[in-house]
Amino acid sequence: MDVIDILPENFVGDVATKQLIEAKVKAFAMLSEDLPVYIIHELSSGNNGVVYMSPKGLESLGISLEAVRNMGAEYYALFFNPEDTVNYLANWNRFIADPGNKGVWFTFFQQVNIRNTVKPVWFLSASTIIAYDELTHLPLCSLTLALRMHQYMPIVPKLERLVSEHTFLKENLDLYTTLTKRERELLRLMALGMTPKEIAAQLTTSEKTVRTHRRNIKRKLQIKKEVNLVYFAQAFNLV
Repeated sequence: MDVIDILPENFVGDVATKQLIEAKVKAFAMLSEDLPVYIIHELSSGNNGVVYMSPKGLESLGISLEAVRNMGAEYYALFFNPEDTVNYLANWNRFIADPGNKGVWFTFFQQVNIRNTVKPVWFLSASTIIAYDELTHLPLCSLTLALRMHQYMPIVPKLERLVSEHTFLKENLDLYTTLTKRERELLRLMALGMTPKEIAAQLTTSEKTVRTHRRNIKRKLQIKKEVNLVYFAQAFNLV
């Protein structure tokens, strides 16, 4: 493996740092067939740009190393959910800014748009800093390991449900905020399957009042099917 295949010519870092990264990547390359996808990100510029990706990763994305290096922020927009990327980068930047996290791995789930797939594929990824500036002690490079998750793993349907609930939350936030504190409590009890009589007894009110609240909640949330009560309660963490 040539040096140019590991780090681009415009890579920010002194000779010692470059040699350190090159040595680590070469060590990984010897086991590349047995390892998950691995990526080296350059951090000093603040844009988390990719400077190296293992052949397995490049093949999955259907892109060359030169192309992915030149993509900049477009890399995240093309291969990942843009909204998830914003949250991920914010959490990641907080993580690497904490000196106490040196040597610690930052783990996360992510959906990736790989070639020859109809919908994004789930990966379990972990990142850590592998090079620091000797003078400022600021992080220069990170290593990310990305392991594709099999669709039949039990956690995958749960992740899909979380994404669905998050989408539902965004689409219905304005409706939910019209509910009063009392109506939200009733919504929680309704989603738990309690009858108007049971709710009235628990809240020390009349069954007629509970039914009135129920009608108002369904009207405000524009609900026609009872099952949507549960969707709202789950999405907004009431149950």
